[in-house]
Amino acid sequence: MLPTCGHSRSWGYGPSGGLGIILVILIILVLPGRL
Repeated sequence: MLPTCGHSRSWGYGPSGGLGIILVILIILVLPGRL
């Protein structure tokens, strides 16, 4: 999906994978409103 950068690499490998999924969902829900 995304290039293997420092910030994208931390996704899914953080303290809990659940937080990464929630962050992705929030971003997907927020971006359309701002665009």
